[in-house]
Amino acid sequence: MVISHFHNPMEAHPEVSEQAFTAEKLFNEHLGTGRWRTREEILAFFDGLELLEPGLVPLPEWRPETGDHRAAPGITYHTFVGGVARKP
Repeated sequence: MVISHFHNPMEAHPEVSEQAFTAEKLFNEHLGTGRWRTREEILAFFDGLELLEPGLVPLPEWRPETGDHRAAPGITYHTFVGGVARKP
């Protein structure tokens, strides 16, 4: 199973968390529905499965380009995460 999801980092990055709350509110007011979930909420989707390395991480960490010199983490870095899992 593969999941990419809006993420709210909460206490780990409070300034980004506030921006995630604002983005979710605007998204729902103007574009339909969307939910920025916490790490724990997203990990629950993988219950009973083996989460593959590197785990549930910001999307750029899944398939970094060769020689990738990632930009300093910002809101999009922390608010989009992904993971891959399989049956054990």
